[in-house]
Amino acid sequence: MSMGDVAMIRFLYRMQYKHKGIPDLMRYIVIGSVIVYLLGFLGVRTVELLGLFPQAVLQGQIWRLVSFIFLLPVGSLLFAAFVFYFYYLVGQSLEQEWGSFVFTVYYFVNVLLTVIISLISGTPVTSAASVNLSLFLAFGYLYPDFTILLFMIIPIKMKYLAVFYGVYAVYQAVVVPGWGGKLMALVGVITFLLFFYQELWQWLSSRFSAQQNRKKFQQSRGGRNDHLRVIRHQCEVCKRTELDDPNLEFRYCSGCDGYHEYCLEHLNQHVHIKDSQS
Repeated sequence: MSMGDVAMIRFLYRMQYKHKGIPDLMRYIVIGSVIVYLLGFLGVRTVELLGLFPQAVLQGQIWRLVSFIFLLPVGSLLFAAFVFYFYYLVGQSLEQEWGSFVFTVYYFVNVLLTVIISLISGTPVTSAASVNLSLFLAFGYLYPDFTILLFMIIPIKMKYLAVFYGVYAVYQAVVVPGWGGKLMALVGVITFLLFFYQELWQWLSSRFSAQQNRKKFQQSRGGRNDHLRVIRHQCEVCKRTELDDPNLEFRYCSGCDGYHEYCLEHLNQHVHIKDSQS
């Protein structure tokens, strides 16, 4: 899908001539995330220092409004390296597709929604997982057949991974207590739908219309257009075919010379056909 196919993206694209955005935004975010990860690896309590805790923000620690984006849910060093590379790949691909300004807006809409929900509900944010979910969804929508190696072994297309993340976010919204936590789990989905809802609706509508047209076509072929279908089986006696009754069964007679087919009703009730030479 090109940039021009998305209504919201088209609107922002027109503004891109006047606004630059932040070029290579994902590079800076990944570099910051790597530094934060290494500090945590060395024992620094990065979540306590950088997490978005509404009470701490109200006390003047305003850096938390942005610093939480550098907290990524990673584990071992090897897995962390994969996560950082994947985030960079996704971010750079979206920026190349949309341009710096559009990608910057898309990313910080996630951040803004997260901050608003957190401050109003009092829900703390200890990682940027909900923010980055929208990047996966957008990447899966724009590059559905892009394949990654899950756990470095299993090849999986991005569209399936994006669907999994989306379903998991909805599941989290169901099981997490409190309305703030539920909305927080859906931040990435909300942002994605805000940008892509028109295209998704058009796609669903076209799929539904195509299915209805296919159903009508099949019904018409099953009725007055049966003469267009190929006859594969026909009884030598009654001349009925599988088009007359799809439940009819046919068998070849071993007593007839050559290949002659009969329905089960006439398989044992017919005059055997013999070659004139026999």
